[in-house]
Amino acid sequence: MKFEEFGLKQSLLEQLSKHGFQEATAIQEKVIPEIHKGRDVVGQSETGSGKTIAFSLPILDKIHKGKGVQVLVLTPTRELCVQVKDSFELFGKGVGLHIGAVYGGVGINPQFSEFKRAEVIVATPGRLMDHMKRGSFNTEHIKFLVLDEVDKMCEMGFVEDVEQIINQLPKQRQTLLFSATLPENVKGIIHRYLHNPVMLKTKTKVDKSLLKLSYYEVKDYEKFSLMAHFLNKNNKGLSLVFCATRHQVDSLSFNLQKNGIHAMAIHGGLSQNRRDFALDSLKKQHIQVLVATDVA
Repeated sequence: MKFEEFGLKQSLLEQLSKHGFQEATAIQEKVIPEIHKGRDVVGQSETGSGKTIAFSLPILDKIHKGKGVQVLVLTPTRELCVQVKDSFELFGKGVGLHIGAVYGGVGINPQFSEFKRAEVIVATPGRLMDHMKRGSFNTEHIKFLVLDEVDKMCEMGFVEDVEQIINQLPKQRQTLLFSATLPENVKGIIHRYLHNPVMLKTKTKVDKSLLKLSYYEVKDYEKFSLMAHFLNKNNKGLSLVFCATRHQVDSLSFNLQKNGIHAMAIHGGLSQNRRDFALDSLKKQHIQVLVATDVA
């Protein structure tokens, strides 16, 4: 289905065309019409399915410049917060909207102005709670609440913060919830805070035919030399390496660099500036290997 068929504003269609988006993905085809109808939505789909565009486009189509913060998006991590903010900005430029990102690990003072200028705020729960306690966030104009990767937020212990935030928002709003899985705590949030939601689901697992799995049984002292050999031999594209601890991430990325492999580390112990720089290098394909813990 082509994006022109959704009845979106011409400015949004122009931005989509400019950046090479023509055909909607399965989750976009299902979600966009329901958001346009004003329905609360629960969406399940696989990683990389385009769900951020699925909710950002119809929201941008329905909000107005200069009417205060009308959209709140909650994300579990700083990295996802920035990613979602970038997606809204990419398509919001054509309609002159300001998108604010609010997350921890950086100074809180510069964020106060975001609430005064923005129509859309993308935030992590902990930092947003800080702002709410300080009274810097006026929620009265909120029309849309998006809960992104809710199962991850629950895993990270944000359930109480999320519920406290929701309870301070206007009752008359449209709520959109996205989660790869629906464990009981996520179902509880759906039951308590969504009104007669439409349940939309696409594939939640990657097609196994697209994967190739291979492994080698080696002694511990052989692992690094084998990895360096493979990375030097297969140097096209990006490689992701996951380690169990932050120390292992730092050690491995350092040793890869010493062997002439352009590697960069990312984990929760790094400053936000360094994490942002690593993600930006990843997007621009300026690095060969990203070494990370499973929770950055």
